[in-house]
Amino acid sequence: LRPWSDPAYHVRRELLVRRLGEQADSQTRIAATFGSSRFMGGIDGRSLERELNEQTNDPWFVINFASAGGGPIDSLVRLHRLLRQGPQPSL
Repeated sequence: LRPWSDPAYHVRRELLVRRLGEQADSQTRIAATFGSSRFMGGIDGRSLERELNEQTNDPWFVINFASAGGGPIDSLVRLHRLLRQGPQPSL
């Protein structure tokens, strides 16, 4: 689908690709979250990254693909897009 079909998804995916490109360590793992507006405001990606880094001793990047008014179908569509287009999340 073209970027105008779901601009928020495409902006987040581009952020993910750009951030991974800036990482010196290509072993950075990705944790992608999906959900409604409650997940949008309820997930602190930086805190979750720090926790994952400490618990696993691996570099992590957390990206939140939640959307306002989104539901399970919206989340599934975004997950499938990400799996198809990459980069592949680890969690």
